[in-house]
Amino acid sequence: MFDLSASCAAAGVPVADRFTVPDAARVLRVPLSAVRAWVKAGRLACVAYSRRLRFIPAEALVAFATDAYRPAR
Repeated sequence: MFDLSASCAAAGVPVADRFTVPDAARVLRVPLSAVRAWVKAGRLACVAYSRRLRFIPAEALVAFATDAYRPAR
């Protein structure tokens, strides 16, 4: 199970109800380009407030990380 609080603490990102794309990349410990690709492909839900400002809801981040993301061991 993905622990959002622990991942945020390790990444130095405050726990919130939504995350920017760069913050989501830090929390998931993946390149920014990977998060952008997942959002573009529809695998990771996001809310677009403008062309450049997008937020990923915390629930979507946890669901994605739990179901689709497996960190390297």
